[in-house]
Amino acid sequence: MGLSNVAVMFALFFIDKKTALEVGVLKSLFVLLTRGVMASVLSLVGGISSILVMIIITSIFKNVSLSVVSVFSALTHNLGQFLVVSFVYSPTSLLPYLPVLVISGLIFGVLNAILLRAVEGPFFKLWGKER
Repeated sequence: MGLSNVAVMFALFFIDKKTALEVGVLKSLFVLLTRGVMASVLSLVGGISSILVMIIITSIFKNVSLSVVSVFSALTHNLGQFLVVSFVYSPTSLLPYLPVLVISGLIFGVLNAILLRAVEGPFFKLWGKER
């Protein structure tokens, strides 16, 4: 889950679910134009699955922390991409990558939450809105 997902999380937490899904789809279209079909499919599956997990978690747990949502989102993003790649390559040959994906999901989930907290104030000032 890359840094561009901070924009998706901002949309989900501070705008609405529909906008978050639109941003996720637009990101995948940009990936299609810049990196090709396979990268776009990976982006779309990872992005949409992570957005859906964020929506589910925030719907069930009203006061859940941003870090928890971000970590689960990052893990789901990586798992979604892993499943897509598993259809192309032998799933057993990819298993050694699973721990790396889990660890990177934990790390980048926390980093994205920290980054969103750092930029939310300036985003709101730029937008001319209150939190």
